[in-house]
Amino acid sequence: ICTNPGRVFGHLRRMRRRIPGVTVVRTQAYRLACAGQGTEVVMGPRASVHLPEALTSEQKQELQSWLELNSRDLARFRDHWEFWVKPGSSLAEGVEVARTCSLTLFLVPFGADWPGRTENTFVEVVEKEMTGYAECLGFLPQQTIGLWAACKSKEDHQLLGRVAAEMADRFHGLVDMEGSICPPIVHDDENGEFENLPGKVYEMDGSHSVDVTFLRAYLKHPRFRMNK
Repeated sequence: ICTNPGRVFGHLRRMRRRIPGVTVVRTQAYRLACAGQGTEVVMGPRASVHLPEALTSEQKQELQSWLELNSRDLARFRDHWEFWVKPGSSLAEGVEVARTCSLTLFLVPFGADWPGRTENTFVEVVEKEMTGYAECLGFLPQQTIGLWAACKSKEDHQLLGRVAAEMADRFHGLVDMEGSICPPIVHDDENGEFENLPGKVYEMDGSHSVDVTFLRAYLKHPRFRMNK
């Protein structure tokens, strides 16, 4: 269990709407989630994959190729992609994809909220918070793969979790669950495992980050759910 002096992700999305000069990009996911003009954004689940190194141009091409293989209606805007999971892809196995909405994936420096215009991208990770992350996770993240789902069905939760696990596996990252694992799984304090699920769970101020081994096991748990 690690103590981080402050949570960065989670409050940023709320803050960016009231910070002057910060670019707010209304994506397709945003439009799908809003009932009308002036409506509060209601997104589905989200996650972040923190990477020890920023993706190289070759790795970005690998990501692009993987998305092309596993998605339909893929749209790219610089380091921001929107897509639907393709029926029949490995991600869709056992999932009724017709009941799901689009997913959004984007690349940002660690601590940034959204890949807006470079001069307006908002970053708020102070030195003491960086130290907290580095001590807890074993590395200081250099880049984050952000993930959002436009809707919140159990199928959307499952697909988002699968994409997060794939990104963590491919690019050697850890998955920030953007809050505590919820609904809570009974924690065994003696061996530090959640109901004996394999893998590692890192806790910072009540928020969990997990490795790919844990997340893939958790995806099969009957109470699996990502955070909103």
